[in-house]
Amino acid sequence: MHVLGFKLLPSSLYSMRVPFTWQAAMSYPMPPPSVISGMLANVLWEAGKCAKPLEALGEVRKSVRGTWCGLVFREHKKPAISAFFGTVKTFFFDQTLTGNILPRQFLFAPDGFRVFVASEDGEFLEKVKYALQHAPVYLGDSEGLANVMNVEVVDATEEKPNGMCDVSVYFRDDLASGIDGDGGTLYWVNERAILPGEKKEPMVSYLFPVIQRGKTFRPSKLLVRFNGKAKLLKAFGEILPM
Repeated sequence: MHVLGFKLLPSSLYSMRVPFTWQAAMSYPMPPPSVISGMLANVLWEAGKCAKPLEALGEVRKSVRGTWCGLVFREHKKPAISAFFGTVKTFFFDQTLTGNILPRQFLFAPDGFRVFVASEDGEFLEKVKYALQHAPVYLGDSEGLANVMNVEVVDATEEKPNGMCDVSVYFRDDLASGIDGDGGTLYWVNERAILPGEKKEPMVSYLFPVIQRGKTFRPSKLLVRFNGKAKLLKAFGEILPM
């Protein structure tokens, strides 16, 4: 298995709204797998590696075996993620027209994220590496430009899920059988979400290791015990559960 790793640094505020859920006004604290997959597909198309956006997305779905994201660790007092809420108003001359639009949560990560993408196809990851270095990258919406740095592809090793593991990236909630809460808490996303449609298939729930201080979140490493469903990859010094 090969793993592509890079640093993703938002150039401004970003907002990745949680879909199909009671958290409609909330943003993911870190780019979830769906955002990473869409980002990779977009840069492949923008860099001319695929003729059409849907072709690029199909190649990502076929080749990618796992994606992960975690906050950049840095020893300082500045929060890694901060958030605020705003209401939408339209100003027209001397009148203020207020609509019924839901408030939207925007976040700012001054130190950025570490992103990891696993694939058995090393040539595909090299193509993605080229695209990340030669195409614009957006985070959250079409205005949310982001910088990409330190792009590298390495070979991953497989670890056995024995005992507790230090984890600083998000993972599916059905993989963990226990945690050590001294290192912070787990931010749970999609715990109640249901996709629309006849089958009412649940969305995948993810856990983000963070420390909450007031209204801000800071990066955290948690000791996690994984169950028999988990496959653990090790790359860039990180444990990547899949």
